[in-house]
Amino acid sequence: MVTKISQENINNKDLKVEELYSFDVFDTLITRTTATPKGIFAIMQSELCNNPEYKNYPESLKKNFYYLRIDAEKISRYIQRSKIKVNEITIDDIYNQLGKGFFLSEEEKETLKSLELKTEIKNFIPISENIKKLSDLYYKNKKVILISDMYLQANIIRDFLRPFIPFINEIEIFSSCETLCGKGNGSAFEFVHNKLGIATKNWYHVGDNEKSDFAQAKKYGINAELYKYTKLQRYEKTILSEYENDLEYQKLIGLCRNIRLLNDVKDLKTKTGICLTGPILISYVLLILENSLKQGINRLYFIARDGFVLKEIADILIEKNNYPIKTKYIYGSRIAWRVPSMISADINSIEETLNYILYDYESLAKSLGITQDELGKFIDKKYRNKKFNLSEQEHIKNILMNNKNFLDFIIERNMLKRSLIKEYLIQEIDFSDDRFAFVDLCGSGNANNCLSNIINDFYNGKINIFYMATHKPVNTTEKVERALYKYCDKPLMWIEIISRTTQGQTLGYRKDSSTGEIKPVFEEYSEKFWEKWKYNNYLNGVKLFAKYSDSPIPFNILDKYASLLYSTDKTIVETFGDVPFSVIGIENAEFAPQISKTEALLYLMFNIYPKTNSIHWSKIRSSECVQKIINFKRKYGSIRKFIFDLNFSTKPFKISVFIWGHQLI
Repeated sequence: MVTKISQENINNKDLKVEELYSFDVFDTLITRTTATPKGIFAIMQSELCNNPEYKNYPESLKKNFYYLRIDAEKISRYIQRSKIKVNEITIDDIYNQLGKGFFLSEEEKETLKSLELKTEIKNFIPISENIKKLSDLYYKNKKVILISDMYLQANIIRDFLRPFIPFINEIEIFSSCETLCGKGNGSAFEFVHNKLGIATKNWYHVGDNEKSDFAQAKKYGINAELYKYTKLQRYEKTILSEYENDLEYQKLIGLCRNIRLLNDVKDLKTKTGICLTGPILISYVLLILENSLKQGINRLYFIARDGFVLKEIADILIEKNNYPIKTKYIYGSRIAWRVPSMISADINSIEETLNYILYDYESLAKSLGITQDELGKFIDKKYRNKKFNLSEQEHIKNILMNNKNFLDFIIERNMLKRSLIKEYLIQEIDFSDDRFAFVDLCGSGNANNCLSNIINDFYNGKINIFYMATHKPVNTTEKVERALYKYCDKPLMWIEIISRTTQGQTLGYRKDSSTGEIKPVFEEYSEKFWEKWKYNNYLNGVKLFAKYSDSPIPFNILDKYASLLYSTDKTIVETFGDVPFSVIGIENAEFAPQISKTEALLYLMFNIYPKTNSIHWSKIRSSECVQKIINFKRKYGSIRKFIFDLNFSTKPFKISVFIWGHQLI
């Protein structure tokens, strides 16, 4: 029976070790490539199902190995507790238990056990900072040991560590499956104390488990240091609660966690760039590069502003894989291209352009590049100072499309703008052959229709355009070849918020009088805002993911990750809620700003919707009082309906009466 450690139990003459340094092993010195330790069983299941070497094993064992391996360990621990009242088992106990249900021979059990150990070894990576601590102590001739709560014997753990610690044979390892003493109840520390004879005041322990490595060690007077092993993000835990047996999720989330671990990432923006934006966007870029190589495309032009982050990713992947592809960032926007492109376009293109700028009187004039007074010459001034409803939009569109004077006026007013766009494109783009393509992210496809209309003035070849997704089907035409990769069927503005850049929107172009160079003209933006938002940290996170990963992610996983973007996960809301964003226009407003009490009451009393792209996100970011008002509005509709509400339905006939929020009938 192990006795509790006390300083009184140790006389100076009994001390065998004057100073002791102990380390935990798993998630302190080494960690796995998978998100959780159980991910190893998912890898094994895949190997068992796909490798002919295991063809004679029962199909039910191979296809359900992940769950069977977990259950075998649980049952083995239960049996051990019932026999000798301890929770410690060996890997042999586990495979003996697993083999019973399938009548496996000793050789078959040994083969499965060997597969597990080989899989573990292949999927370990070192935690360098702690291995360096251990090495420094060893080379200073300090007494160093390892203590692990594990079903693996010391010799196996030593084999795991051998690639990372060359002197591992000189280090004593205490494994709970051999000592039958664990750190969780403190008995492992008592065991080491009794064997080595060490005063706890001279004992230093490092481990990642807050209870067993820190609290229990402290309880016995040991100088404990908690290693803050990188935790999973909240949304990663949510995904794993549903898909922990899925190998692809295990690999992706494990990779993201280890990138954070190896680069000591603590900042939320950097974490989000690694764990959310990186996986979503890198697969799109990989598809672009793969198809560019296949089609012989060697020049990629990334269109502002959604193309900025995509280009950063592409440059990393191109350099890493030595692809013969050059990239360039092209400044442009719907604001800059839309109206100038109308000049030589057909009536369908004119209609398409008008569809996207008929929002209100002021923005229509601004988008057309004319004053409100000039616009008043063509449409009734009664439409001023108001947003257009659908019937008004249709009416105004018909008036403008059928007014030759209006079209001539717009053509004349935008002739110079169109000329500057053409000069800029010729200056920036190599049109010597058709081995080039434009890269965009999301949208309607209208901006690129505008771009192609302008390019067709001076270039007769086909224009290639890559798109992740569009608001509507965008067809390939005689002049434009579109590659559309719609792997996430979600509102596209949620994809756009992860592709932010600090640059203002391109409003037009100007010619530099001294050099003759055509330069873009930008809207104003605040550098201080982006510094406060920690944009560089965010972008660094995205780039870190690209440096460590160059494998496409399955579309079902990408769709799941895209769904996270409009979830109510607080981590994501905190990251993107205050990103500048607008669906139309040139103003920059927060994507989901906090809602004031006044705005919440106006929404409740008069149904005036708060200025936000996501009321759910804005609610999360707002005060508790505002949250209660919004929740009340969402539940009851209005105060009047809360006090008294009468509902009728005819099929089947039913009358419902609500008073003070409660249904009476």
